[in-house]
Amino acid sequence: MHPRARASGLPASVDLLHHSAQRSQPSTTCHHQEIGKRLVLRQGELLADRGALRPGLSASEARDLLWTLNSLAVHDLLVLRLGWSPERFRDWPAAALARELLPG
Repeated sequence: MHPRARASGLPASVDLLHHSAQRSQPSTTCHHQEIGKRLVLRQGELLADRGALRPGLSASEARDLLWTLNSLAVHDLLVLRLGWSPERFRDWPAAALARELLPG
């Protein structure tokens, strides 16, 4: 089992494929990142269009929060470096996004 898979709780095959793809296919990784960025942009826009954002929060700020809190870098920092359990991390982003994006 890949060491990151053990720490993150991800299946070894998923973790290995992800990191292998990053090393061997940088263009594929960039393409996947672009798709992810577009999806996050759209989520922020949808929340704004529906009037679902907390007062004073712009669609651009919502997008930034969505992008940041859903990033693999945040997962790696909290789980792999700071020792959060996968269970704690699983629940935290949704609660943090709800607090930051939605009205009280």
